[in-house]
Amino acid sequence: MIESIKKTTLYLFQTAISSIFGLVLLMFTTHYLTPDELGQFALIQVWIIFSTSLANFGLKGGYERTFFAYEKTDKSAQLLHSALLFVAVNLIIIFGFLWIFESDIEQLISSDLSQSHLLLWIFLGIALSELSEYYLIFLKNTGLANRYVQFTLIRTIANFIVVIVLLHFAQLKVLSLAYGMLISNILLLLMLVYYQESHFSFNKKLLREMLKISLPLTPRIFLGVLSSKLDKIMLGAVGSTALVGVYHIGQSIALVVFQVMVALDKVFKPEFHRKLFANKHQNNSSEINDYILPFFYLSIFVALLFGLFSADILTIFFSDKYVNLSEVVIILSINYAVIFFGIITGSQLIQAKKALIIVYLALFSLIIGIILNAIFISYWGIFGAAWAVTITTAISTIMGFLFAQKYIKIYWDLKSIFIAYAVYLFSMVFSLLNEMDVVNTNGYLLLFSKIFLVFMYIYVSSLNTANRRILLKFFKKN
Repeated sequence: MIESIKKTTLYLFQTAISSIFGLVLLMFTTHYLTPDELGQFALIQVWIIFSTSLANFGLKGGYERTFFAYEKTDKSAQLLHSALLFVAVNLIIIFGFLWIFESDIEQLISSDLSQSHLLLWIFLGIALSELSEYYLIFLKNTGLANRYVQFTLIRTIANFIVVIVLLHFAQLKVLSLAYGMLISNILLLLMLVYYQESHFSFNKKLLREMLKISLPLTPRIFLGVLSSKLDKIMLGAVGSTALVGVYHIGQSIALVVFQVMVALDKVFKPEFHRKLFANKHQNNSSEINDYILPFFYLSIFVALLFGLFSADILTIFFSDKYVNLSEVVIILSINYAVIFFGIITGSQLIQAKKALIIVYLALFSLIIGIILNAIFISYWGIFGAAWAVTITTAISTIMGFLFAQKYIKIYWDLKSIFIAYAVYLFSMVFSLLNEMDVVNTNGYLLLFSKIFLVFMYIYVSSLNTANRRILLKFFKKN
């Protein structure tokens, strides 16, 4: 567990630095780009992410699961290269399609796009990022956290510098964001290919083995990406690109919570898979619970901080037109806090080879999302979109948890989890009521109340036996 703590520290450091650069860049772009321009970029990005996700045919999940079967064999490199070649060919085919029908597709997304080849530049940047993901999964699963952090931070810094230079000096407007993404991902992929150094080798048998796992997941990828981007798609359809741009700012701030979760996922997910492969959830009923819960508490703690202090972040760092976005940040913080167990249950169902259930859950989530977004956006705009995605996530996560427990039973300390969520949700309700002026807690009393809630959550977390055990081991080691 000490090794896990070290890796967690590294990944959290990377996430913290990346988040700082990301928030500063976000503040910078809001002074150079209008909400309408940001909305155009966000909408194109949504559809490109959708297309590149389909090009993977769920292979990232298939590769990650199969990786552990060949982890210490000479076929490990073949597994990686087989997945890469398959996905690269698919991306080239999609790029050709976009090249031919570029203007028609841009008109479908937004009728007033005026940037030269923006669609293609964004696609190339995201496509290269998708290819890099396979190398990054390899680094993560082999425990090379130092290399992972170094490479991803170089990409973050490169993107930051390129966008700032192009926005301020070249005045390329929204194209600056596309070029920054493209150049930084070219740099990352070149570094990863150079570092991997192994001779390229394609193995059809290994590819088929991965596809047996990943192909049943493809409909889920299709539905999952569509469902996760539904809020922006419907805001663009029902409202305007300007609304999408404003919503994009609030979502980007709240997304830091999810980025922390992803950083923790890089540590606990490989070990979680190893424990499931070794049937440790059967040999020791509390082992997985004790391993996962500290990561859960830390994830919710970050969500708590962003929810409570979102108004302060917006007031200090962003212009006045974005100050009222604090409600969106709070609501979406709840959404990302709920997602934690969605990550776990998804891995359980993949391990149990119940891909069809994942597809059904994704379809159900999409249907609920469409209904809620249509109703909520028409009444409450961007706030309705935030509530729609949060309620949809909560329903689908609870259902996923129940199904996952049916096929791979894991003992969870539900009482501790419930208490942590109760304190967190009470804090979010308190913060929302203040932002909506339903409760008038002002000045030092408001600050004291927020600090009190933070310490209340820390106290509740300290009562969990798994957290105590880890802290005792850590301090004894040091």
